[in-house]
Amino acid sequence: MIPLDEILQSENITSFYKEYSAPEINRAEILRYSGIPASSLKAGNQKEAEMLEKMSEKCKSCGNKCDMSFLSSATVDCFSKAQNPLAFEMMEEMLSLTLPKISYKVMYSYFDFEKIKDTPMYSYLSESNDFQKNMTSCKSAVLFAATIGSGIDMLIRRFDRISPAKAVFLQAIGAERVEALCDAFNSEIKSSAESMGKKTHPRFSPGYGDLSIRIQPYILSMLNAEKRIGITLSESLLMAPSKSVTAFIGLE
Repeated sequence: MIPLDEILQSENITSFYKEYSAPEINRAEILRYSGIPASSLKAGNQKEAEMLEKMSEKCKSCGNKCDMSFLSSATVDCFSKAQNPLAFEMMEEMLSLTLPKISYKVMYSYFDFEKIKDTPMYSYLSESNDFQKNMTSCKSAVLFAATIGSGIDMLIRRFDRISPAKAVFLQAIGAERVEALCDAFNSEIKSSAESMGKKTHPRFSPGYGDLSIRIQPYILSMLNAEKRIGITLSESLLMAPSKSVTAFIGLE
């Protein structure tokens, strides 16, 4: 467990490094990221089909990302055998190529909002109504940067030229893997916070709502993310490796 209690007692804003083993793969999520509609994932089991319909309708109304982690292996098997076995085989082929090239690295820091009031980063945070709403009742936060490395980017560039369809699956695998990494870190922070009687708010990234991505250089600088885990920014403020995420987790 991340020693959040020790971090909270520190007077200085210090960044920390953590490396994870591979989180469990959610193949249904990869299929969704690759553009396979939920209706194509329905199994013959009527109960599961009804669950998918309800979840899909909920997503439409609230705008949040569907969590399809409840899908059973039978559901995915049904998709592979009855709907589009070629797509499923392609996904498995790309997984076998990708997984050995992925690492799971996180840099993170804790800070009190009062301590950063005179920084450019705080100016961006205070100007974002959506960020302020998310952080209601939070006096502090955990800031992190997560990446699965550049290996998958090289594969995507290669297959963009020789097989765009396979490149789509590589993009989907990368999206699922970095989200799984963020979820693993988020879960650990939540457990540490709860052990201290604190509550975490949903993680919030630059680009969400009205939080400008112009804050990214200050985030990466605070975390020393370029030196420690190799995350850099282009002139248009896109991160490299591309499958990288920065986010704040509010602590109430």
